Amino acid sequence: MIHKSVRFPALFFMIFWLAACMPPAGINSSTPTLLAPTPEVQRVVTVRMGVRGSPQVSPDVAAGSMIVIEAGFSPVVQAITRGADGSVESSSITTWADTPLAQMRFCLSIETQTCELGEWQPFQPQHAQEIQVDWLGPRQFHLEVEFADAVGQPIPGVRSYYYDAQPQTNLTLTVSASLDPGKPLAQLPAPVQTAAAATQSANPVTGSVQIEEGRCCAGGKSGSTIPLQVAFQAASRAGEATEMKVQVGLCAGAPAELAGSWQPFQAQRTFETTLAINWAGWSVSVQYRDSAGNLSPVYCDDISLEGDP
Repeated sequence: MIHKSVRFPALFFMIFWLAACMPPAGINSSTPTLLAPTPEVQRVVTVRMGVRGSPQVSPDVAAGSMIVIEAGFSPVVQAITRGADGSVESSSITTWADTPLAQMRFCLSIETQTCELGEWQPFQPQHAQEIQVDWLGPRQFHLEVEFADAVGQPIPGVRSYYYDAQPQTNLTLTVSASLDPGKPLAQLPAPVQTAAAATQSANPVTGSVQIEEGRCCAGGKSGSTIPLQVAFQAASRAGEATEMKVQVGLCAGAPAELAGSWQPFQAQRTFETTLAINWAGWSVSVQYRDSAGNLSPVYCDDISLEGDP
């Protein structure tokens, strides 16, 4: 009897404890299933432009040479998943296989030349144009392009992934030309000699800047810090290139003269930046000064950086 009187209260307490821990009737105690966010889907034409054979975003070329400016057009399907704060969490890109893309019109101009799109023509995935480098320093090329289906309905284009699609897409490519110090000016074609004389009169100092040896892209885990190697080159026919000004993030709309203080010339520097989620651009601008006080134009290079979520 004593043995049974001890077991009964313990058993009664266990039943009471289990009943108290159970959820009320009608309430589902299982963990709710979170629905995956619906991706944004865009059907667009990606547009890119560069110098044939050069991986640089802002290519450096030799004055007097012949280059080919290439523009490429690719119909794709972009799927982008965003978080609650609107940031891009994941993305995918596939070929737009059943695209109704049928026609296009475009214009490639140099600096301030007037650019008119002209007549519609059948869609082509690539356009190439040969250009003689008859200038020194940076020169900008502008591309404007529109796409449509067979009945004229517009199809949007994008300059790069994650940009807002637009009916008309505009691209700018900066190509910097420099003289080979070991090659006499008299050996260059007459147009180059004229351009060199005019350029040297205004800017006797020439140079260049190159990020990561001209690579198009770099990346790593988002939120991490990545080092970027930047090479600087400068020469002057009126003295020695001794000083430089450097600014990060000043490619588009760079002024004729950079702000800030002059620093001793360095052939190479390492910069660090934090990777954002997915793609972002990073750029650096530089201006040189020689021992006689002459200035160079402002040179710029940029690179695309990807942060892996």
